[in-house]
Amino acid sequence: MGSLLASPVSSLPTRRESAWQTGGHSWSSVFTCLAPQIRTVSSRTSICAGISERDIYKQLLLHLPRLPWNGLRDPLRISREAERLAEVLLKDRKGFESWACQPKVPVLNKPDATVRPCEPDVAKEIHQRFHYVRSYHEGPVHLGLFLHDYPETPAALASFSHMDIKHLDWLFDSAEAKERVLVLTRLFAFDWAPHNSISYLLGQVSRWTKRNFPRVSSLLTYLNPNLGFTGSSFLAANWHAFLEKCTTYWYFRDTYITNRRLHSLPASALTRVTHSLYELDPLKMLRYDVNGESGL
Repeated sequence: MGSLLASPVSSLPTRRESAWQTGGHSWSSVFTCLAPQIRTVSSRTSICAGISERDIYKQLLLHLPRLPWNGLRDPLRISREAERLAEVLLKDRKGFESWACQPKVPVLNKPDATVRPCEPDVAKEIHQRFHYVRSYHEGPVHLGLFLHDYPETPAALASFSHMDIKHLDWLFDSAEAKERVLVLTRLFAFDWAPHNSISYLLGQVSRWTKRNFPRVSSLLTYLNPNLGFTGSSFLAANWHAFLEKCTTYWYFRDTYITNRRLHSLPASALTRVTHSLYELDPLKMLRYDVNGESGL
């Protein structure tokens, strides 16, 4: 979901203090220059490490914005970063390799597909080991797309939380109003999942919500365009643009962390926190009106 809240303490570095390191570039302009190289490095590292090229690519897009411009211009620096991130992913997924290494399912056979709640323990492993954020977000329901040949591991997963985005409190005039909204916090599909799995899952989510959460009137989520997400699956499932939010990436010991994780760190750890050095494109908030009428 990206970074949504302001820094909890004034002692954290600010973008202004380190702006000189970026050469005055926005991340979108830097990415335009580096995109071919990032793709090539992701592909090469994927082959060498035996990890999904998509996963390496997303990790690079999350972590490269913390590096100054003069470092990014060194081709070897990006390669070394990809190798470092691949080692982290391999370590995280040890013992769970089979979850990602299934034969590709070429076509989604809807009669053999079921959307149902996924066990929280399974969702937690997917969040922490396979989702690009690598952080678990608890919630009232994790909906999985299960295929007939893979009954234990969902091909795709949509995880929801109660409305816990503090900076949106101004939208709600009561606690009851908040209860009518769920937040889609994690959306994921394995590489072996059939084409259109996400679009199909999102469509089934709306039906499941109507049946099982009749008081819920709206669903919200954040889309991060800095990672190449366009929102096409959401638009196909009738989600709509709602708001935008400026964002900054935060890192602890050179590893991306969510704002939830940032706010949970003890004061003694904040000296090891750094942030993205470039102006990132704002996060896009999308909304789905469950019954065709917004509760916002």
